[in-house]
Amino acid sequence: MKNRMGCLLGSVLLLLLLCAGVAGWFFLQSGPQGTRAFVQIKTPASGGLTGLNESLPLVVYAEASRPVLRLEVYADGALVAAANGDRHVLTLAQTWAPSTPGRHALLARAFFAPDDFADSQAVFVDTADLSNVPVQINVDALPRAEGV
Repeated sequence: MKNRMGCLLGSVLLLLLLCAGVAGWFFLQSGPQGTRAFVQIKTPASGGLTGLNESLPLVVYAEASRPVLRLEVYADGALVAAANGDRHVLTLAQTWAPSTPGRHALLARAFFAPDDFADSQAVFVDTADLSNVPVQINVDALPRAEGV
């Protein structure tokens, strides 16, 4: 009888320890998960082509579980646009004119604190010097008077 009672008590104690372990694991998992953020360069689209020194619209969107304090856009690692805010959603709309030909990598970064930030995916924009390209006009597409 004593053996059964000891076995039963041991089983109950093991079950309690197991329940306490599972409850502790769930408690640790439910703690703060950090800042959840979504940062996206909406315009220009990746793979776009633009002329050298042509103004290109930049539209960047950031949304986070904490207020977005600053939104920055970098072209090839150099800061080209920025906007400040203090809300959970921040949109930046400015222009950028690439001054060198070739492929440029654009990256947006949203700051929530000086050491807490999130980045967008890279967007690649190709720039070409189109100033010497001949302009072709389709004469048949021009409007003309009736009977001509």
